[in-house]
Amino acid sequence: MISSINHVTSKQPSPRVPVYLAAADALAEQIADHPVGTRLPSEDALAGQLGVSRLTVRAALAELERRYLVRRRQGSGTYVSRRVDYTISRCHPPSWSQSVRNAGLTPDVRTTEWRLETPSPEVRRRMRMGPRRQVLALSRDRYIDNELVGFAESFRRSSRSAHGQMRQHETTSRWSSRSRG
Repeated sequence: MISSINHVTSKQPSPRVPVYLAAADALAEQIADHPVGTRLPSEDALAGQLGVSRLTVRAALAELERRYLVRRRQGSGTYVSRRVDYTISRCHPPSWSQSVRNAGLTPDVRTTEWRLETPSPEVRRRMRMGPRRQVLALSRDRYIDNELVGFAESFRRSSRSAHGQMRQHETTSRWSSRSRG
């Protein structure tokens, strides 16, 4: 059960803090112990429980979504989520997919294109390559719970072996969290 803002904060929200932020903080505190995937009550029910308007609840939920504490699915509801921590260290190579799984979500990476190409001057410079070398260029879309969240382009040094097989090493990548198009 979600408590009212005054009950959760034990005092009236500060006049300098917008009501939707106080509501977001109250909701964040209330859902902290809920398992990932728990469905929250409807906006109307939350408004009644918090003692605020539905528009305030909607703004509070948008704030919690911005903080990666909830995920909203149109027509389905709002669900408890967790911030995706992306750890990079010398001991453990980073894994985007594992980080997403740790947040209780489902990752998916789909290769949309791969091709041999002459790299741009920027890629040549970053990979310290001569002008005649080619790279294997990979384009991949990244999804969380079947929603496109970004795309990546990777460039790998390539050379053909005697049997025409591709050897790949020394990767340079570009990542974008913006969707294409």
